[in-house]
Amino acid sequence: NSTTNRKSPVSVVGGKQFSQISGGYNFSVALDQQGYAWAWGINDAGQLGTNDGVSYSSPVSVVGGRQFVQLSWGSNFICALDQQGYAWAWGANDVGQLGNNSSGTSISSPVSVVGGKQFVRISGGFSFVTALDAQGYVWSWGYNGEGQLGVGNTVSYSSPVMVVRAML
Repeated sequence: NSTTNRKSPVSVVGGKQFSQISGGYNFSVALDQQGYAWAWGINDAGQLGTNDGVSYSSPVSVVGGRQFVQLSWGSNFICALDQQGYAWAWGANDVGQLGNNSSGTSISSPVSVVGGKQFVRISGGFSFVTALDAQGYVWSWGYNGEGQLGVGNTVSYSSPVMVVRAML
């Protein structure tokens, strides 16, 4: 039952085995052992990636059939890396946190982050994303009102920008 609080662990419905999980704000997303994404919980901004806006109390497959190696959540969105290191995102996009060169419209299925860059790690923040490439450079996009993107200003970006290196 989705309205019952528990004081001890319970199994996730469906008997799926997962290799990775990330909990968001009233939702969860996980990768199964083949790298397919599954999600459940609130879906008010399309963060479950089901392309239907319906909330689910048990795991449902993220549309698109892509296999991922890593995922992370933001406030109401998910970001993930596929097997080649390309970034994908879905859900809320009010400040460009999906990295698809747009903002203002939520997207309820995975979209490619623009720029064709390949990453080895990705991490979602409240309304922004940071990603690490194989050469050790950090890239970021989304909300930057407090300078959290590390690009030397407080302008928000809807596509990846390289983090400014500190002068030593």
